[in-house]
Amino acid sequence: MLKLSDPISGNLIRGGKFTSEDDIAEWTIGGTGAGNGTWNFNDGNANLTTPSWGGNGIYQAIQVEEGRSYQIDMYISSTTGCSDTWFEVYCGYSDPETVSGDYNEGEKLLSINTWDGSGTTPFAGKFTR
Repeated sequence: MLKLSDPISGNLIRGGKFTSEDDIAEWTIGGTGAGNGTWNFNDGNANLTTPSWGGNGIYQAIQVEEGRSYQIDMYISSTTGCSDTWFEVYCGYSDPETVSGDYNEGEKLLSINTWDGSGTTPFAGKFTR
């Protein structure tokens, strides 16, 4: 059964709770970086584990309307902090599977990037823009 977004309550993302196989099926895995990371979905979380210099992304297409405001809001955490890591949220028009190299279309909306000095110590909280 296809889950619909809920624009009345303000949520355009489908399957964002990661609590069922149906939720997970709403996401496309891949499309960026080296493509050798492993996503694990459990207990309402999406966890990515990668070998050295690995990477992978998850994404989905959403329909937005001109003239309306939107917000990205998620909970993120790392009990140890990260090294040689970046986690970025983009909003673009191209399907990431069609982009050669790292996806960077449109504006980078949110980012944790250890080379820029963020995410190197343990963190937990809302990641919002």
